[in-house]
Amino acid sequence: MARVGIEWINDFPTPCTQNQLSNCDETSVGFQDGMASRGHVRAFNWGNGNAFERDFRDPANGGDDSNWADDVDFVHFSSHGGTSGNVFSGNFGRRVDRCTWRSDEARFGNKELEYLCLDACNSLDLSGDIVATWRGTFHGLRMIFGFTDLVSDSWWTAGRGHAFGRRAGNNERLTNAWLDEGYSFWCDDNPVAMAAGRNQADALNRRDNERLGGGFGDIPNSQVGWFAWRWRS
Repeated sequence: MARVGIEWINDFPTPCTQNQLSNCDETSVGFQDGMASRGHVRAFNWGNGNAFERDFRDPANGGDDSNWADDVDFVHFSSHGGTSGNVFSGNFGRRVDRCTWRSDEARFGNKELEYLCLDACNSLDLSGDIVATWRGTFHGLRMIFGFTDLVSDSWWTAGRGHAFGRRAGNNERLTNAWLDEGYSFWCDDNPVAMAAGRNQADALNRRDNERLGGGFGDIPNSQVGWFAWRWRS
């Protein structure tokens, strides 16, 4: 069974000021509940002021991800986000060290993490270079699920977390589950799934066929030779 951790932020008081969000708790908690309904394990649930940027930062960069994001199999993060200069930044509502975590300071999978879902704007921004943004993050991490362009914060689409968690936890193909449940024509939500492989054929196979417990092994960062992604728009 997979261990599942979630962090979500709706409130952004000073000094981490951002526009208020309303449904990040529902998307992340829904994901964890969906996974748990299929027998997977709730590991942690940190929201608003209890969610810390350091939970996603590698210890080599002064962070604590080996006790949190990189100590579980699947992480779901829901908040504001954006990509600039080939760096993704995810926003937090409380500054312990910082108000944002950066993709260039993350090293996922060198302990445990295999799958990362970023329910945040431009987390896999296809208008930029997503390989340059995320390549250094894959140290055993297998897949990232995110969005290109903006993503809705709406009661209408907040159920995507639970729906994805239920299907992922039921051993469905992860890319299909994410693209189906993350997409919204009416809200213009365009999901992306990206997988790492040792070569092109391996990356394509993992992208299209990876499931929880599906038998694909972890790949050290030095042996990642290709990335493959699919999206829906």
